Amino acid sequence: MLGLRGCSAAAVLPSLKAFPASLLLHSRLVHNISQPRSLALSRVMATCRVPNRYVARSDLIALLDRLFPGQYIVTVRHSIEIRDATNPSQEHSDAWVVSNISRELTERLQRRINEIRVENADSKRFVPERELYDVMTRDVIAKVVVDFTPFDHSEEVVDFIINGAQKVFGVLVLIGYVGYLEHFIRKDQLQARPVDDLLPLAKPVLQEILNDNYIAELFHEKQWEFCVPVFSGRIIPRAFERQTILPYLADSFLSAGGYGSVHKVEIHPSHRPQNFETTTVFVRKELELDDSTYENEVRVLSTLQRLQHPNILKLVGCYTYNSKHNLIFPYIPDGTLRKFLKQEKPPNLTREEMFCSVAGLASATWALHEFALEDTEPSHKGHHQDLRPDNILVDGDRFILADFGLSSIKSMEEVSKTPFKGRRGYCQAPECADLGHPYQEHETTRATDIFSLGCIIADILIYLVKGPAGVEKFNHNREFHMPPMCYYLYHKGESSNEAVAASLKKVADEDGSQSMRDVVQLVSSMLEILPNKRPAAAAVTATLYLSIIKAFAEQFTVLFAQFTSSFPDAFIEEARFQSWAWSQDSELYSSSSGATTTAKIFDSTIEILRQMKHALESIDENASDLDCRSFLEVRTLNTQLLNMLSPERRSSARSRLESILLANMEPGSAVYQTLRSAFGDSRLTQIADTKHLVAQVEGATTPLTKPSFKIISGPIAYTRQIGQYKIAKIRRDQHGQGKWAIVETIQYQDQLRRQRLLPRIYALCDLLTTDHLRQQLCIPPFHGLKDNVDAFCFEMVYDFPNEHKGGLSGLSPLSLRQLLTEREPSKFPSWESRLKLGFELAESLAAFHDVNWFHKDLTSFSVLFFPTHQTSPSARASRPYLLGFQHSRSAIDDFTEGPLQDRKHHRYHDPRYICVENHQFTRFRPQFDYYSLGILLVEIGFWDTIDAVMDEYKNEDNHVFSASLIKHKLPTLSFSMGSRYANIVKQCLTGLGEQAPTNLLFKQKVVMPLKSLNRFYPAQEPEPDRKREREGEGEITRR
Repeated sequence: MLGLRGCSAAAVLPSLKAFPASLLLHSRLVHNISQPRSLALSRVMATCRVPNRYVARSDLIALLDRLFPGQYIVTVRHSIEIRDATNPSQEHSDAWVVSNISRELTERLQRRINEIRVENADSKRFVPERELYDVMTRDVIAKVVVDFTPFDHSEEVVDFIINGAQKVFGVLVLIGYVGYLEHFIRKDQLQARPVDDLLPLAKPVLQEILNDNYIAELFHEKQWEFCVPVFSGRIIPRAFERQTILPYLADSFLSAGGYGSVHKVEIHPSHRPQNFETTTVFVRKELELDDSTYENEVRVLSTLQRLQHPNILKLVGCYTYNSKHNLIFPYIPDGTLRKFLKQEKPPNLTREEMFCSVAGLASATWALHEFALEDTEPSHKGHHQDLRPDNILVDGDRFILADFGLSSIKSMEEVSKTPFKGRRGYCQAPECADLGHPYQEHETTRATDIFSLGCIIADILIYLVKGPAGVEKFNHNREFHMPPMCYYLYHKGESSNEAVAASLKKVADEDGSQSMRDVVQLVSSMLEILPNKRPAAAAVTATLYLSIIKAFAEQFTVLFAQFTSSFPDAFIEEARFQSWAWSQDSELYSSSSGATTTAKIFDSTIEILRQMKHALESIDENASDLDCRSFLEVRTLNTQLLNMLSPERRSSARSRLESILLANMEPGSAVYQTLRSAFGDSRLTQIADTKHLVAQVEGATTPLTKPSFKIISGPIAYTRQIGQYKIAKIRRDQHGQGKWAIVETIQYQDQLRRQRLLPRIYALCDLLTTDHLRQQLCIPPFHGLKDNVDAFCFEMVYDFPNEHKGGLSGLSPLSLRQLLTEREPSKFPSWESRLKLGFELAESLAAFHDVNWFHKDLTSFSVLFFPTHQTSPSARASRPYLLGFQHSRSAIDDFTEGPLQDRKHHRYHDPRYICVENHQFTRFRPQFDYYSLGILLVEIGFWDTIDAVMDEYKNEDNHVFSASLIKHKLPTLSFSMGSRYANIVKQCLTGLGEQAPTNLLFKQKVVMPLKSLNRFYPAQEPEPDRKREREGEGEITRR
């Protein structure tokens, strides 16, 4: 405050050129001034010639001399107070007071802002942004501005500050010139942008805005305390001014090297990224100004940042300051993978959890190699070029891919090859450089990263089994000399390093699990000398994902084993988990969804598996209250896993579950009794009931007294024959009309054979009568059985399919054999239709085997179609129906008759089945049905009979015939139907690779691949003919 008595106005006023006119004009700021003096004041203001409504110093002095002749007091602080000196004790009745702001409120706000200022690591003070906004409330701002703003403008000024001028206002508060906010408002050009966004302002700009060099200097110096950088996730490089104050509360040196120096910094909470709310500690990597890796690393990380991959190091910010480049990253306290591999192995480290960590690293490499946003094709391809343990960070159970200084990102159209950049360490791929003399570097590709990643995974596997000492020994075992150098690489130039394969084999043998063997095999493929033999990153990731699931499954097998013998619910839940695990394959995890999306989905899956493991470990097998309720949590988690599957995979898992349960279920067992309570009236329980019924019939020496099917006693009027089947008209009742049917005859020679066949025929009829199985078995509606004792035969009668009941007059039943013999190309079905037909027949055979039933005569003669006159010739081979049950029997039936004697059917039988050894036929096995299906698939693929396809081998025995088919005809079939189809046929003809012939394996290797092909290449439904179909039933047209 400046207070003087008895001085002239010229001597009292500070050396200011002008005073704000608004302070003098606003009536609210002038208290108890007499009317004449107010009028004089107004006249001076009206004649003011100073820009921006400022009162010139000379005009103000003249005004004061005129208003207060003689002596007066001028006080200048946060207000201008002029009082008559002749009466110092006078009240304000004759005093003129012009207030800038309320002194008390201003001082309080100044004090509050000073209290929130903090000191950074460089001993510079700054005002944290969030704390400033907490102080600058609307109420506080309104009370301060009311005393320097006209009443009609005050609300607008408050809005101006609240909506983006808190920092400018704060600076003016601290320097004591709040009234100068008006200048910023007048200069904003009515733009919507916040004034604070213009900070920091250069000194010339401030001088132009404020029209006062002194105040501009004060503002310029103070503004840096309010312009502290906020790391908000923006990663475009910034260039900071020399006066910039950084928000680092602490900055400590960690390490230095050829890559620059690394510092640990603590960022003020108000200036850290919002997605790092749990930490304030980060890493600052400092590089020299001429370091070319800075811009490259920023470019790569900026590109990868869009993916938000959990295993790629995030870039928090980057800037240049004081001639240094700086990169800000999250602080990873556990250090590098190299450090981790030297530490003692954690006691709770499990195989599956370590595989999860490795899979995350592989997924990050996949994301770099094939940059693809969600639901888009890869747009860029990356290449790390410096994969080694030093550049991988360990964050708890996650491995983080870091240090992209040597990396490259290219468009998918560009050539992948990149010059080798002289990396250090033992993870160098053989194609990078020649080890001998002279030393020469070469170009590298993404396959180089795969080799390096294989080296890293090998180290991790050694550590998992043998600990840090094993890693150190592994390093020494790789030592070899190539004068004048000694190397520890995973290769020896143009050949493999034998120590690597030997060490990995020992690890696999010592661990003993199949999941470990799978990963070791994967690593071996990644360490191939030739780059083109190494798998892609997507395939590596998918294989690791499957190995993780297998590792969990191995744990679950042990945990479930405690309960499955005593608790059927445990057995069922284990089967449900196995069915889910079976639905997982590499195609699921290496799809076009991209690495990041796939990683998120898989992380959700792993979380459920961890919960399931914990749930199983929490069940006490010795608890007295152990019952089915103990497995409710496991059941819920199994349901979550199954619900995550696509509809196609869920259907596949359901089929697998049925096969597992039915294969291990004995009629009357506890599992059988539990099925209904667990699954209700589902397809599975219906199949179980059918299987139980069939078993009852098979166990009887005579038929059941009350069969579930109709026994036909009346005559059957045959009209014509289709191959081995007859078309007939069956009388409904004594008054009703007849209905069309197809009849299959099963002959016997004498009454003894009839007695042997009777239980089997009854069991077969019970099976065919089961409504819920008819569609799965692809059989026409079963009408009933006639025991024609006079003709020594059983006649099995089937109704025509339900969809044809409204217009049977136009039906013309045909066998597949008849269609194959028609050689007019216009009548050939489409490629897609043939795929669908093959899948439907395979699915039908699997359904028979599900209920422990063999077909035994699967040929083109036993496949029927029911086209109408309106069906186009090329669409006739749709909706197949399966017959030919003359020799069909249950798998548990001891009575066997050997193959049919009809030589036309011999080519459909496995050579081992029709071979007679020691005057005995080989007992029928499931793979013999698979072989017959394989022959059918060959006929469907070539759309010709097997005799025509193999005409040049017609005189060969079945062994030579079969071998020649596989060797000479399957390559041609591959050309016409595709390699996947041909491989499916080969699986059928070779007995599924001589593995244990189970229905599960058949579904895995035949049914599901055919379903996949059918899904990708769906057959178009034939368009209905426009001709009206004649109503009523009539004679079936003869061919």
